[in-house]
Order: sequence, then structure tokens, then C-alpha cells
Amino acid sequence: MSILCASHLKKYYGKDESLVKALDDVNVSVENGQFVAIIGTSVSGKSTLLNISIVFWTQIQRLPKLCQTETHTRSLPNK
Repeated sequence: MSILCASHLKKYYGKDESLVKALDDVNVSVENGQFVAIIGTSVSGKSTLLNISIVFWTQIQRLPKLCQTETHTRSLPNK
């Protein structure tokens, strides 16, 4: 059973020539009891993925809801 799942996550910063795609169509699923490590090069979106996960966690307050077919949209502040 998935305790955390999200599909098609996207987070873009800037616009036009300065557009940075921190996350572009990212899918993630974590099963109950599974250990997960997020690895990648510098500026590859690791912190962005964690920040988005925390926002959903604190807004929804129950991880199983993330695994339903609902669509949740939330604007994140640009740093």
C-alpha cells in the first residue's frame, strides 16, 4: 500500500530565457515500510521535491489522501 504518491509534479522558476524546470513531470510513490533516498546532482530538484512534499503533508495532514485520485493544486512561494 502506498503511503505517499504523487504524479506529474512540476515546479518552474523564472520565465522566458531564465526559466528553470526544478521539477518537470516527476512521479513518486513510497510504500509502507519502504526507505527512500533522494539523490541527484546539484540543482536537480531534490530540495524542491521535499518542500512540495512537506507542503502537501502539512496542508492535507493525512498522507493516505495523497494516494487517491484527487488533484491537489497549490502555489508555492518563489524563493
